Amino acid sequence: MGEILPCDHTFSLDYYHTKKLITELGLSVVKIDACKNDCMLYWKDDIKFESCKFCGDPRYKLQKAQNYQVTKSAYTVLRYLPLTPRLQRLYASLATVQHMTWHASHKTKEGSMIIPQMPRHGDILIVHTHISQWSHKM
Repeated sequence: MGEILPCDHTFSLDYYHTKKLITELGLSVVKIDACKNDCMLYWKDDIKFESCKFCGDPRYKLQKAQNYQVTKSAYTVLRYLPLTPRLQRLYASLATVQHMTWHASHKTKEGSMIIPQMPRHGDILIVHTHISQWSHKM
């Protein structure tokens, strides 16, 4: 990965440090077991099931550990990234809150449309157009 990045990058090169950074930010990941045929999620009231209630396939694959004990691991795991904490972090930062509330604070003239565009230097360029320019056959 380091070969394709610029030489002055600050990207973590190993999984451990990346995971540690995400954990410190408070952005959690919820792991939910799923059927291997994608029939159902083992979530809420269905968390107690050991096999799929639609196709009957088992929830876990059994693996033998080094000490001759059998361990269970789910065939498929859905990783859910809760949206609420991520939005709260975006609104908590003064740098991003201006961009998050832009649509509520900017008003348009009746009959015109605002199209935000991203030019090369990174600032948002606002293009005002009149709706009559868009009234061709759709």
